[in-house]
Amino acid sequence: MRKCLYAVAAAGLSLALGLPAAAQLNPMTQGGLDLTAEDWQLLEAAAEKLYATDGKPVGATENWANLQSGNSGKIELIGNGEYEGMPCRKLEHAIVVKDVADPFRFTVDRCKTPDGDWKAR
Repeated sequence: MRKCLYAVAAAGLSLALGLPAAAQLNPMTQGGLDLTAEDWQLLEAAAEKLYATDGKPVGATENWANLQSGNSGKIELIGNGEYEGMPCRKLEHAIVVKDVADPFRFTVDRCKTPDGDWKAR
């Protein structure tokens, strides 16, 4: 349980700070979620297909895998909504880290700001 909580907190922080910061600091290793910079790029590219594409139905999924690191994941669109007038998407991540028995799971809300950027909330 503690591993999961650390991973969720670190994941939220990493996604909120952006991928370059996550790749430099990589706080995910502290929670056991040791993702490479390439893992983060693959994860973000898969997630973007769900949150930035209009008309994706709830339940749509995207997968990513990095053959070099052995890490992979599945992302599911679990909700569409609005926050303070901004369109939002709720994504559930299941990340499988090489040599770790249980996948790490966390949920992230992404909202489209008035300038067109999608930010983690």
